Amino acid sequence: MKKIRFDGCDTIVIKDNLVVILDIEAECTIITKIDGDSWTGIHFESPISVKGLHKIYTAENELDVLIAALEG
Repeated sequence: MKKIRFDGCDTIVIKDNLVVILDIEAECTIITKIDGDSWTGIHFESPISVKGLHKIYTAENELDVLIAALEG
């Protein structure tokens, strides 16, 4: 899995430009597409708990990250 920093947040690249942004301050994950320095199109925000963050950071693959982000 590729991890990057986007807009000051930890970000995990799922595929090409589809990413999961971990916004700790807002206590949510954001699933979106990015293009350079900006979001493109529709994005989906989901509240995240400490348990959800743990699942994301210990995920073995991109699908596990996506599921954990949606579960919160």
